[in-house]
Amino acid sequence: MCSSDLSRDTHAFSLYSIDLKTHAVKRLTNDEQAIRFGNWSPDGKSIAYTRAGQPWWRPWYRGSVAAQTVLTELSTGKTHSLIKTSTQQFNPLFSADGKSIFQTMIYGNSNTPNLWRVPLDGKNPTPVTHYATDAVRFPNMARNGSLLTYLWNGD
Repeated sequence: MCSSDLSRDTHAFSLYSIDLKTHAVKRLTNDEQAIRFGNWSPDGKSIAYTRAGQPWWRPWYRGSVAAQTVLTELSTGKTHSLIKTSTQQFNPLFSADGKSIFQTMIYGNSNTPNLWRVPLDGKNPTPVTHYATDAVRFPNMARNGSLLTYLWNGD
């Protein structure tokens, strides 16, 4: 279980894990920017999340404070951006095999936030949706990758 909090023992935004049996709380991240949409890798060794940026209701925002997807290796604490863009990136979801991230973003020739599959090396993202007028929002995926859902308000 992950949650974001600004007040628990820190002045920074963080994601925490909570052991449901012992109720032990462990801080997984420590950041000065807002952290949202945390997602565990299938093997439990990494987390992906959205860092900083404008709120989700501004999916078309472009600029220096656009939300970015960040990956953190839990054993080392090593953190890096998935792909660098000047556009918003939201709702990272690990693929069932853990080799890529599905996320909403504007990329390539598109001017509308669509769902993209991005390999963990950040190279050669491929579009999953191709909408032209409204943003894909709040994607979710079955644990085995067999079903992908999202909100969309129509072309």
